[in-house]
Amino acid sequence: MPISSRGWYALAPGLELSYRRARRDFERCEKRGAGHLGECFHSWRKRVKDLGYQLELLENLPADEIHPLRKDIRRLGTLLGDDHDYLVFADQVRQRENHYLGLANFRPVRKKLKRRLKDLRAKEFAIAHKFFADKPRLWIARLATWWKVWKNPDAGALVLTIEELEPQPTSPRSLGAPSVPVNG
Repeated sequence: MPISSRGWYALAPGLELSYRRARRDFERCEKRGAGHLGECFHSWRKRVKDLGYQLELLENLPADEIHPLRKDIRRLGTLLGDDHDYLVFADQVRQRENHYLGLANFRPVRKKLKRRLKDLRAKEFAIAHKFFADKPRLWIARLATWWKVWKNPDAGALVLTIEELEPQPTSPRSLGAPSVPVNG
């Protein structure tokens, strides 16, 4: 497969698209609420995993910048995986409950699952609010800056020149005091 770009310009469009999709799915899930049992959380998990794999490619970017991002996206992916597992289990509980038609009390199990899912979703949303705070173009611009610093460490250096200042007179007049006529 021929690639038409090199360096950052080969990576940026895919990263931006993955971030945009994951952010969009997060917003959909948040809009539906923490109690939603549909597929939106599973879809969001797939987008987060895609983005996580792509961020692994940027392992050489400045560690203090990229490592927190990679850590957050991995943690979010793990939580969304647990979320999915709980949803699958909740579905199995519902099926068994229907099968036994009141012969067994599944209510405590359902309550515990609901509480655990609510806790998971609170953690997911907290990480996602932080991670997806930036719009996609701003997020990509930040990564591009880190890329440029990594490829050319001197590009990010701030050069200051300090010049010796001439000593200034400190008489009252030089500090802006009005002249006082002397009577003599």
